Amino acid sequence: MRLADKVAIVTGAGRGLGRAIAYRLASEGARGGIDDVDLDAAQRVVERIVESRGEAWPVVADVSVEAQVRDMVGEALERYDRIDILVNNAAVIKTGALTEFADRDWELMLGTNLKGVYLCCRAVIPFMVDWGYGRIINIASVAGIAGGARNIIYSASKGGVIAFTKALAREVGGLGVLVNAVVPGWVATEGNPPRPGVPAWEDYVRRCPLGRAARPEEVAAAVAFLASDEASFINGHSLVVDGGWS
Repeated sequence: MRLADKVAIVTGAGRGLGRAIAYRLASEGARGGIDDVDLDAAQRVVERIVESRGEAWPVVADVSVEAQVRDMVGEALERYDRIDILVNNAAVIKTGALTEFADRDWELMLGTNLKGVYLCCRAVIPFMVDWGYGRIINIASVAGIAGGARNIIYSASKGGVIAFTKALAREVGGLGVLVNAVVPGWVATEGNPPRPGVPAWEDYVRRCPLGRAARPEEVAAAVAFLASDEASFINGHSLVVDGGWS
């Protein structure tokens, strides 16, 4: 298994794409901290991993809160004395026209989607540098590249993730820590299903050569690759997984 005995933290792993990533890393042999703000959701993911003879534990941390991030990282270090893989997946999205948003919407989305990436990376980087090894995968979005009408704050946050990834990769790549981003398009999850008849969905599938949304497992496969030693010379890259949409 490509990730045998590696220790991973996956944020926002209680459902949707994060859950698929957690399952994929566990299937590759990683031991995982399953973070979500919903303990019950995190626990269900852990139970399934354990039933499949994997190893995982639930973590409840709001990634926009420094103290909670510090505790999350500290728990992993107490258990295994190292963290090999960090997947920054936690995110929130709210759509609307620019003039419809309140300041709290900006603070919520930037706080989770961008500040959360910053806080989690800052918490693990010193330890990864000490070990001379680390894999960080930040989940961005094609919205961060192409933008999106009625999706301005989310687009800004994900564009920030892409720039942050490139900058951090330059800073720590020579120290053994590789930093990359996975950039999905529409991912079909229970919270974001295909919506036939809805203009945004119809426009997406019309523009996408494959004519559909990604399955969470397809995006998770890209994350697992970047987390593995097969990607040992990939650093600062944003791997787009959108079926050719962009």
